[in-house]
Amino acid sequence: MLFYRDKAGVPEKHFLDMEMVTYKEEYIRAMMAHKAELWTGVIRHLEMCVEDYFVQDERCQADCQGKTRMRGTEFSTGIADLIIDILTCRLNCEEQLSAVYSEPIDFFLQDIFHYLNFAYYKVGDYEKSAEAIASCLQLNGSHQVMKDNKEVLKKKIDYADEDFVARESVVEYAAQKREMQDLMDFINKNYKWPDINENVEDEEEDEDILQQDNVESDDWMTRYEKLGMHIIAKAEDLSRAQRFVTDGLLKPEQCEELLMLVEGIPVKASGALTFTLKLAQERLERSPDEEYEASLRLFIRAAEAIRHYTQRYTEAPDAYYLKHTSVVCWSQPSELKEKLDCYRQEHGSCVRFDDMSDELYVDAFTTVTYLNTADEDGDFVFLGENRGVDNSFGVKCGRTVGFNSGDRHTLKIPKGNSQRCAMVIDYTIYRSDDEKEYQDTLSLLHRVDELRLASAQKSSEVVMKAFDDKGVKIVKKSDDLQGKERFVADGLATDAQCNTLRNMVLEMGKAGDGYEGQKSPHTINEMFAGLSLVQVAQSGALVGDGYDHLKSKTFFVSPHTEHELYQGITIYRASKLMHMGMISTFGLRAFLELSEDARLLVEKYFNLTKPLYFDYTHLVCRTAIDDSKSQRQDLSHPVHADNCLLQPDGSCTKDYPAFTQRDYSAILYLNADFEGGEFFFAHSNKSEQVSLRPKCGRLVGFNAGEFHGVRAVKSGQRCALALWFTHNPNFKELAHIQARKTLKQVEKDQQSEEKIVHEDL
Repeated sequence: MLFYRDKAGVPEKHFLDMEMVTYKEEYIRAMMAHKAELWTGVIRHLEMCVEDYFVQDERCQADCQGKTRMRGTEFSTGIADLIIDILTCRLNCEEQLSAVYSEPIDFFLQDIFHYLNFAYYKVGDYEKSAEAIASCLQLNGSHQVMKDNKEVLKKKIDYADEDFVARESVVEYAAQKREMQDLMDFINKNYKWPDINENVEDEEEDEDILQQDNVESDDWMTRYEKLGMHIIAKAEDLSRAQRFVTDGLLKPEQCEELLMLVEGIPVKASGALTFTLKLAQERLERSPDEEYEASLRLFIRAAEAIRHYTQRYTEAPDAYYLKHTSVVCWSQPSELKEKLDCYRQEHGSCVRFDDMSDELYVDAFTTVTYLNTADEDGDFVFLGENRGVDNSFGVKCGRTVGFNSGDRHTLKIPKGNSQRCAMVIDYTIYRSDDEKEYQDTLSLLHRVDELRLASAQKSSEVVMKAFDDKGVKIVKKSDDLQGKERFVADGLATDAQCNTLRNMVLEMGKAGDGYEGQKSPHTINEMFAGLSLVQVAQSGALVGDGYDHLKSKTFFVSPHTEHELYQGITIYRASKLMHMGMISTFGLRAFLELSEDARLLVEKYFNLTKPLYFDYTHLVCRTAIDDSKSQRQDLSHPVHADNCLLQPDGSCTKDYPAFTQRDYSAILYLNADFEGGEFFFAHSNKSEQVSLRPKCGRLVGFNAGEFHGVRAVKSGQRCALALWFTHNPNFKELAHIQARKTLKQVEKDQQSEEKIVHEDL
């Protein structure tokens, strides 16, 4: 994509996400416009949404006739079952199409017309508003809000009942749905359903049921794609039941952290080394190293996530328990006098083919999740009955292979000195076989956390006095900000520190920015100069803020408004760039120190009894696009809370995709030379309570459940350090620990080099 965009000059509009269905994207954009109270935008996007929704509904209805086939040999019951299957499928289309995000949206289509009614009313198009009311009532005649709105319009513009005419497409859709539901009600009342335990005449019927189960599983598993997980091979592709291969269960930085667990473990003569939770406990008890502790916590979280995914994918009737968890690495043995007459296993053993099980187990399953990409070879191999190869796969970070624990498999050893490492997890359906070491590790981590807290605890008064001595002043408290847990502090960062964070890209520019020449990678009318975090992001930082639901948006455009660019850099990425020499050690140290000062100030100001840990840290800039209008009324970031999903009724639900583990938030501002961009706290109805003007060194701290937003950045560039904190140590941002380690090592190497140069001089 970079090549076609930057070298071949392909316009941005020609890059389309073909997996994003049009009506879903338009609905998302409409909701963003609604939050920003851009009513013409709401109307434009929802009208396109409705148009494509009916197209997709027709496709879904048609597809239902090809998803079933007649079962059994008796003609009349076979035809009846076929009709029932098709009817059930067609009635399910609305729920299937309403899954815009991970879960279906209740009353999706009628809610669209509810929004349209309100938007048309706002722009003064009462005829269209009346049409939307009638359309919604066609779908749900008891919709009380629409009934009330109908009465409002009658009074306002002297409309009669006959003036409320629903759209023809909605009338046809509602009539068809009622007809299908009436038929299904008749069937449920009069049809004698066969006993599923009787008349199972052949294996073909069982296979058909299995295929239906897989379809249901497919529908459920698509929700995981929101998290970047993708099935690349299923049982039918892999020659045997219960096999699957999935990519994306771990991210690159997580793989790096987990590989730290195998450091220092000796390699056996066979070429295998094994990390177990027993070894982890022994090491942690000897030396409670924070970095090792964080990697171990990630191991626990990863094991639970993989277990949950596997449980859902296999649709096992019984719950899976963790029987054994480990990390196993294979490499070429240093000395191998004779060829091994056995097949290497992912668990670290080597067994003869004849000793492998002939049948699948009824109570055990295994997953292998790889932590690195083998430089050469290193494939996973499924074996057939006659020692032949059924399938083989290359290994890479995050790829997971699942199979019955009795299934035949082997692996290839990478050539050279490289290793292939993987998390290997065995599952059992028996609670009594649940891994004792796993539970003991959880208890040990809890004790370590308590000991570390006790040794590092300082009173809030002492810490706040130290901040005051450094010139940090609390300028606004909860009463001033009309909320319970809110404050504003000035003086947390100096002008030099603010400039350092904004200008880190200058050092990166010397090392190259990843683009040829000095022209902007985004427009031929701008020069690409290293002056701000915008260029940090363009040179090496991650684009955007991790929002994946609008992948078809123009490159670099904010996920919240089309009038701004939104770019940022994380602690993890900054650490990598410093290691490559693209960011100075001084810049990374300022990043880390200001983040820690902000965390400590929030923890001590609120006098919290539990420590706060970093959950996520993001250095980000919002830049007004040149042609954006200075009179904009949209928001740079709509009203929201950081740990829940704000609902239309003002409540906030802690459901996916909300970051429910977050407890407190803070924003440290780096500049004031821009127009607009004020931070504001808000009521649950999204109206503004109190606004704050950013400036260098100003920190706003608050409970993550507080509603807040950002006004439009009308000109210039607004940069800030955004931080989210959690009380849960299992969600520690591992990048902070790794960045501190990397910084310490690089500074040590620099001091050694300087010492050598000094001695030479």
